[in-house]
Amino acid sequence: MSSTKVVPAAATGPRASTPPAGPQVIKKVETKVKTSFEDVEGLLNNLLMLTTFTLGFSISFIAAFEYGALAEIDVRYYKLQQAFPGEVEDAFPSSPKGVHNIFSPSGTMLERGMWSTTIMSISLTIALGSYVSMCASDAREDEKFFKKWYATFKWIIIFGYFLYFVAYILFYLMLSTAAIGLFPRYCDTKKGGSGSVWLTEKSFQPDGKGDYEIVEGCLREGIRYPVDAMTLLLNIAMPVIFIAIFLISLWMHRKEKIIRLRGAIAAPLHGRWK
Repeated sequence: MSSTKVVPAAATGPRASTPPAGPQVIKKVETKVKTSFEDVEGLLNNLLMLTTFTLGFSISFIAAFEYGALAEIDVRYYKLQQAFPGEVEDAFPSSPKGVHNIFSPSGTMLERGMWSTTIMSISLTIALGSYVSMCASDAREDEKFFKKWYATFKWIIIFGYFLYFVAYILFYLMLSTAAIGLFPRYCDTKKGGSGSVWLTEKSFQPDGKGDYEIVEGCLREGIRYPVDAMTLLLNIAMPVIFIAIFLISLWMHRKEKIIRLRGAIAAPLHGRWK
């Protein structure tokens, strides 16, 4: 932020040098941007809001399924893996070897959901503790104490945001597991307009009771796309976008600082050139 101060030309006597044709301009430049109490309060309020809402969604999602529905999902995948051996293992390269070779959607949802809930709770605790510490201290009234407080707690706040992103990624991984377990695994599909999916009559067969049942398969393809592909894209895009915006803001601040410094060391301007 720059300001100007006009200093009238002074004469020291008849033999003094000729003053400039116009008023002399002296530039004062401030290059340091201060982080205020309100800035930190806004960061903590955002973190509190994000963790509270996402934590509520995560807990509600875990408790949304009944025991019978979860057991039915596991039995269904057991039958599919018996009919199509090796496909689920190919879709999950990190699957364990040996006798533990039956994929459990319910157990995977619980594992990812509990980790997401736990890490999100830690992030919420960090945000709440930092907010109480800031408001209960003299940070609002005493600028020196606020600088001392912020020098330490800014890293704690950043760590809280980091935990939130980790928990958010686990939350979407839990959602992807639910999508894998709940939705049918059709093979004979074709993508249509507006994101629609179309089947043929091969996807259905009579069940001998006057009704029809679906024909499932293609476990590897169904797991990898669109569920895992979109989840991977989202989990990469979210932190990349956040970090990119943060780096761009730092670059803009540095560029503005260089421009201000160049203006500060420039020669004073006079008259119509000011």
